[in-house]
Amino acid sequence: MSDNNQPEPLSDIEIALIDSIKTIIEMLAAKQIAKPEEFAPMFEHQRDQVVAKHQPAGAAVFELLRAYCLDPKRKQFRGLATSPPEGSA
Repeated sequence: MSDNNQPEPLSDIEIALIDSIKTIIEMLAAKQIAKPEEFAPMFEHQRDQVVAKHQPAGAAVFELLRAYCLDPKRKQFRGLATSPPEGSA
């Protein structure tokens, strides 16, 4: 934590890992292996666990991932990506 009681900014490596997790979630959704919404409770639980340990930066990461899984704009895009094209060739 910094002097003003704010969490330290995420490092480039941490941001890259978060983006990698998001990519894996999208791949699982595209292959219809798992729905991103199914990950949200897990990320919520992990967020609550790190809050209890007074790790606000960790809690923020899990909240970001939870929100990403439930984002209505992403859900709409996922539906377009997994639905067959309309019309005939």
